[in-house]
Amino acid sequence: MVNDVREALLAKQREVAHLIDDLTALLDSAGDSANRSRGDRYGLSTDRHSQAATLQELRRQSTSIERALAKLHDDTYGLCDACGAAIPQDRLEFRPWAVLCVPCAVGT
Repeated sequence: MVNDVREALLAKQREVAHLIDDLTALLDSAGDSANRSRGDRYGLSTDRHSQAATLQELRRQSTSIERALAKLHDDTYGLCDACGAAIPQDRLEFRPWAVLCVPCAVGT
């Protein structure tokens, strides 16, 4: 089971890394909006804002994946980083990189 989880985490880590690279390249290559109409600039600004938020979320996910891999190595995988309680198996199956139980993840 540990090997299956590790392989799933490594596959997700590769996927997220590619998405981060692609989105970073897209944001870096976005053209200057000075010569565009106000509507075009607004749309471009909205797109960039959305892409930046997505990039931030992907980076958070990457950090969680790295932490989950470290927890596998330390034999603490499946325990909440915040409260130490066991993370339900259903949550780990849905999100193998979960490092917080649901109550801690939502801040309650």
